[in-house]
Amino acid sequence: MVKLSCSTITRLPSTSLKKSTHLLCKLWRTQSHRIIQTLSTVQKAQKKLDCLIAKQSYQEALREAQGEVIKLAESLREQFQKHSVQYYLEEIMQIS
Repeated sequence: MVKLSCSTITRLPSTSLKKSTHLLCKLWRTQSHRIIQTLSTVQKAQKKLDCLIAKQSYQEALREAQGEVIKLAESLREQFQKHSVQYYLEEIMQIS
């Protein structure tokens, strides 16, 4: 920053000047890395078993939901009798 005086231009002390206008990003090489905790074989086996149980229960729930949708499509076929069950099934999927 420059201060104008009568005859000369003087410079303010450097302490009043900003050091940086923005924060600099740290380089990826110098950043501290995360500490990785390795799992034991027992913990890995337990985690694998938990994932398998969750997957099986999810697939079972999907099969039940699909069965309900098919039952609903069949009931629409019985009620209106204009189209096939597949048509009503596709209509239900389009709406949802």
